[in-house]
Amino acid sequence: MPEDDLLLLSIQEAVDASKKKDMLATIDALSTALALEPKRADLWHYLGVAYAQLQVWSACITSLEMALALEPDRVRAQCVMASALYHLGQHGQAIALIDDACRRGAPGIFWAMRASIHGHTNRDLAHTLRVYQDWGRRFADPLTRKAKPLAVNDRNPRKRLKVGYVTADFRNHSVAFFMHPVLSHHNSSVVEVHVYSSGKRDAFTEVMQQSVPHWHEVAELSDEALCERIRADGIDVLIDLSGHTTDNRLLMFARRAAPVQVTWIGYALPLGMKAMDYRLLDHSVAPLGHEKYYSETLFRLAYSTSYAPPDYAPLCEEPPLLRNGY
Repeated sequence: MPEDDLLLLSIQEAVDASKKKDMLATIDALSTALALEPKRADLWHYLGVAYAQLQVWSACITSLEMALALEPDRVRAQCVMASALYHLGQHGQAIALIDDACRRGAPGIFWAMRASIHGHTNRDLAHTLRVYQDWGRRFADPLTRKAKPLAVNDRNPRKRLKVGYVTADFRNHSVAFFMHPVLSHHNSSVVEVHVYSSGKRDAFTEVMQQSVPHWHEVAELSDEALCERIRADGIDVLIDLSGHTTDNRLLMFARRAAPVQVTWIGYALPLGMKAMDYRLLDHSVAPLGHEKYYSETLFRLAYSTSYAPPDYAPLCEEPPLLRNGY
């Protein structure tokens, strides 16, 4: 891995909410170094990334402007700056910047960022689908075409169906609050449940794991290795709960880990990849006629989500709007 990628990675890893002090120390160290060498574009770049991780967007933009003034070809700095502009509501500038960076050879993760920025700022659903498919054609679909053939799973209709969930968010996270009731109510005589968790553990992870007979920690596995692991487990239906969010494993799905692959809950916009077969939702999410705006075949449920609030959620007998009058 290039040295600048290693430093960026170390900065990103330092940002957990519990490591905010480490990030502030990183910013102090970079600022001290820049006082001695103010024309180091790489240091300005890293400083911008550090501010982005803390969501201090104005300081992020100022730092990245310095980096780009010194070295205009830093497309990664340009992409981070586009994200900062997006978060400040400067959508037109963000789109122009991320489009230019991708034309100039930005890595795949930034093409996904481009799709997200377009998708969350443009009301044209057909345009949104096109930008996600642009990511898919470049980075996911080539992996699908090269994927090894799947072994034929047992197709006996009376067998227990093996269902796998892939996510980084089975922790104190909204996806976990939606999925906890699902995991708790699977009929074990009909479904054998596997979870492939790529995220950090916390106390809520421990609670969720109690409902899952086969829990696999897979954060350290590459996409290739995870794909082989899931194939070896004989999963019949593999469900993505992340979409294009942090620590997703979409490029593992692109390698075709299971005969039926489904996305659900984690991401509302189309994924843009051919290897994702279905999307679970209901009519409130995608009314009839919206099928043409998704890259996945829509499988509509009567209700597409359940929800169990965490223990710390403030519950009351009536919603606050009745008590407040607004």
